[in-house]
Amino acid sequence: MKNKVRACFKALGFRYDNSDFEDRLTAQKIIYLLKLKGVTRLDFPFRLYLNGPYSRELASELRQPTEQEELNSTDEKKIEDFKEVFRELDAKVLEAAATYALYAFQRKFDAVSATKNTRIFKKSIPNTKLESGISKAKELLYKPTPKDLEEMKKEFSAWEVAAREDFTKWEALNN
Repeated sequence: MKNKVRACFKALGFRYDNSDFEDRLTAQKIIYLLKLKGVTRLDFPFRLYLNGPYSRELASELRQPTEQEELNSTDEKKIEDFKEVFRELDAKVLEAAATYALYAFQRKFDAVSATKNTRIFKKSIPNTKLESGISKAKELLYKPTPKDLEEMKKEFSAWEVAAREDFTKWEALNN
């Protein structure tokens, strides 16, 4: 069987070592987030465990030497998006991100409830890493609806007007 997991790791520049606990934790969170992002053939079932989303089936597959599958261009783009958001593969940030994603995107909690549950469940993670993980999960996975985009456009238009007025005043003072 070909293994898409290892192709994802290679594309991310992640050198997986099954004997290292932090690598196993990082691997689980990477694959969970990529699954939610829509990378194909990452159909592992994940459950919430002590360190966030975990898949026994993925853990088993990671122990097996397998031939690496090639990534298609759509999956490559999704992995590039992941790399852009998670520039460093920090295990605790990924743990926070994956836990938030489980609440918000898998269990469909609203953003406030997902954040609250993540903070309670992951209280052992330092606040800076916790907040970074939650923010990165949102950045990676949030897809605004057309209605959301229209509301944001209205909200930001007032900011744009104010910025233009400030710039005009600044320009008048400095010319």
